[in-house]
Amino acid sequence: MNTANKKTLFVDKAENVDSVNTVISIETATSASTFSTAGSITIPSLSLIGGGVTGSLSTNLTANVSASQNIDIIPINKGNSVKWFVFIEDGINSRANKVVASWNTTTSTFYSNQFNEIGSVPVNFNVYNSGSYIYLQAVPLTGSWVMKLIRMMV
Repeated sequence: MNTANKKTLFVDKAENVDSVNTVISIETATSASTFSTAGSITIPSLSLIGGGVTGSLSTNLTANVSASQNIDIIPINKGNSVKWFVFIEDGINSRANKVVASWNTTTSTFYSNQFNEIGSVPVNFNVYNSGSYIYLQAVPLTGSWVMKLIRMMV
């Protein structure tokens, strides 16, 4: 690694770090940046900044969703668009969903696509603005569901 291009990665909270095998390096170069790791590290939320754009990646798990419930909340000033990958399951039935949304300070628009349904998963999604936040709302028609999500935001 060229030490002239070495950058430091700061994380608010890191868990599950194997101090012997974990290696994190970030290099900048004229044509590309690289990130490599060996071992495991858990970071609750990661912000990516470069090229004049700030993006983020985060995860969440919400269990026992049996009525309309917000499963993710984003401060409205933290971005302009988001893509959620949501996995829904009840132990027997499951489905993968993609929800994409964009917003401004007064309104939001979104679409939801479902993929790979096993059994029956009667769950819909809604995205809306309220106050200073954007909400991803799960709307189960029946049953109790576990929802796992990954959020990618710009």
